Amino acid sequence: MSEDITKGDLVRVIAPGLFKGQECQVLAVEHNTEHHHWFARTWYLLDTRYSGHSWSQPRWVERHEIERVTPEDRGVVE
Repeated sequence: MSEDITKGDLVRVIAPGLFKGQECQVLAVEHNTEHHHWFARTWYLLDTRYSGHSWSQPRWVERHEIERVTPEDRGVVE
């Protein structure tokens, strides 16, 4: 399941919090590492930066906190 999202993919944050509903690009994927003192099998670095906000920065999230944005979600018909 964790391999379904890769670097460069567009994802939507589904976890509660500041970024819920935001669509972000995946900047990096790391496996079997620790971030913020939490170990996870797979971490995703999301581009959660806001333009015009100097405090904003990319954020590491786990797989259960995001979902892939599909072409159907964006109204694109293949």
